[in-house]
Amino acid sequence: MRITDTERGARMALNIAEMYVHQLELWPDSLSQQFDFWMSVRAAALEQLDECYLLRQSLV
Repeated sequence: MRITDTERGARMALNIAEMYVHQLELWPDSLSQQFDFWMSVRAAALEQLDECYLLRQSLV
């Protein structure tokens, strides 16, 4: 089964969010609002990927 646009977007969001989260972890004095934002983007991307996985499993 082909990867869906939703899954592709979630993977891109996850990669970007993880990059920023790791970057902000290097500088503890960074804005906590930015860290919280990227953690929420990461959580949403993971949730979407879980849904894509479950959908893929239900179609097999």
